[in-house]
Amino acid sequence: MTSTAWKPRRKAPFARSVAAVLGRDRIFLANTHYGAVKQGSGGNLACAHMVGGEWKQDTLESEGVTDAALTACRDLGNTVFCFYVEVVKKGDGNINEVHHRRWKAGTWEPSVLVAAEAFAVNHVTVPIVCPADYAAVFWDQRKTRAMRHKPNALRFVRVLNR
Repeated sequence: MTSTAWKPRRKAPFARSVAAVLGRDRIFLANTHYGAVKQGSGGNLACAHMVGGEWKQDTLESEGVTDAALTACRDLGNTVFCFYVEVVKKGDGNINEVHHRRWKAGTWEPSVLVAAEAFAVNHVTVPIVCPADYAAVFWDQRKTRAMRHKPNALRFVRVLNR
């Protein structure tokens, strides 16, 4: 058996890769830009899925993405949600927007805004598998050393799968 590696078309290394599996034969991967989390500027969001033994890559966002997570829904094996954080410049500061895109019937749907945070988002995470009727996403506040004694913000949202 031959293993097939996905090598996205870009020069920068990645901060992390995340995966989701639909059924027995559909694998999804998402990668975010390595320097994005430290710099707070973000990079592109590349998602790929295996089609006939070959990787098919889609660039879902071209810039500003600092983190991403994938989850599969148990709705007959047809839906994957990609949640991600996009840094948007607003005046003198940044807003961290949590978005999702849904893969259904073979295509990625347009981006949907889930929440906008005035604080820097540290990490977005999801369950490996969600029920058929919704996908869940969690995120938390990035803390600096100066903030270590203050409470940390933690958020949760349920997104309906319609």
